[in-house]
Amino acid sequence: MQHRHNTTVRSTLLLFTVLAGLSSGFSRPAQADTIEKVRGKQAIIVFDDTEAKVTAGDKFFAMDSGKKKALLEVVKFKNGKAVVKILKGKAAEGMEIMASKSKAKPQDESSDEEQASADDTNSEEPSPKKKAPRSAGAATLFKDMTIGLLGGYSMDTQTISSPVSASMTGSGFSVKGFADVPVSGGLALYARAGAEQFNAQGSTYKTEILYAALDLMLKYDFGEGSMHPFAMGGLGLHFPVSKSSNILDVNRISSTTVFYAGGGINFVMSGNSYFQLTGEYGMFPPSNDVSTSLIAARAGMGFRF
Repeated sequence: MQHRHNTTVRSTLLLFTVLAGLSSGFSRPAQADTIEKVRGKQAIIVFDDTEAKVTAGDKFFAMDSGKKKALLEVVKFKNGKAVVKILKGKAAEGMEIMASKSKAKPQDESSDEEQASADDTNSEEPSPKKKAPRSAGAATLFKDMTIGLLGGYSMDTQTISSPVSASMTGSGFSVKGFADVPVSGGLALYARAGAEQFNAQGSTYKTEILYAALDLMLKYDFGEGSMHPFAMGGLGLHFPVSKSSNILDVNRISSTTVFYAGGGINFVMSGNSYFQLTGEYGMFPPSNDVSTSLIAARAGMGFRF
């Protein structure tokens, strides 16, 4: 009886030991693949299965409460650990890992990044701002400098009171390059350089001068859309290159300043160019004996620099 009792006890203890082991085995949760460490734009993933088949270029999502928070790409894998780079979103230690359906292919990368970005509503990384398209027309709309070329026609007037009285009119041509440099809002610096003729004559007298001109003006643009009217005003520095007159002392014809006021309009032609038309009044500094002025119309093309 004693032998049978001992056998029963041993059998019972053995049964309880086996059941306890099985119970412990079933109750222990399987360890998930998780992020062990994050440093900058890299992280380390620990895989529960050290024999997992992971290769460089494989992609994974970092998961938090069932939401995709970051897109990761494997750089190196060894002994159950992978070094990954964070392509999109924000990863943190302890996040679980879910395999992505795509490898490191350009055509799949964008869709994965968009999906991770859509789920990552709490990401602290700001999304990059899209650049607003820049339209042509006034330089202030380009947000940078534009350059161009203008041809002009002027109606010239000169009135002389001494040594004889004479009133002369005529016309001249000009060719000038320009630079339009934005300053603030619709305000821009408008500079021109080139050659300008001044020709005035009467029944007996005439004055003919070819100037090298440098004009410095301020321009303000009012327009939106494809047409941009503007106003401008400033100074022109004129240096005589050639000169002749049978009423003025040519030795006294020297460099002078012209005061300009006028306006114009820019017509958008394409994304990088526009047609410019201007009308302006120019007045030379008057003296006791001579009064000189011009009215000019100019037209040309402007291009994004």
